[in-house]
Amino acid sequence: MLCNWLVCLAVFMATAARDVTGKLLACYLPIMAFVASGFEHSIANMYFIPTGLLLARAQGREVPGLTWTACFRDNLLPVTLGNILGGVLFVAFAYWYVHLKVDGRRSRSSRQNDASSPSAASSPAGSSPSPPEQ
Repeated sequence: MLCNWLVCLAVFMATAARDVTGKLLACYLPIMAFVASGFEHSIANMYFIPTGLLLARAQGREVPGLTWTACFRDNLLPVTLGNILGGVLFVAFAYWYVHLKVDGRRSRSSRQNDASSPSAASSPAGSSPSPPEQ
């Protein structure tokens, strides 16, 4: 799950960066951690494992445990499920929760933070707050 979290984090960080240098660094650091940790990613495995299976067959080698059934059952299925869970729970759900809107308005905690900001303190007493962001 952590591997997909790192990949999705790289995508979100690159999207949030404003210039090309920031986008490159935002992608580089999480992907470097992913590769250095030796994690498996289902998309990479969809290439490397079948390639190994086909090369072993072409060279006439029989490697115990290296079968198409083992490829799907022992690797692609659990890795893909872990990647999906990691992307949904650790990235999508976290971003949804952080940017949660209630009834089309920002969440209560962000409104409380806005009320304590200096710009809110400078508004005249009794005036209505600015309309919520859409």
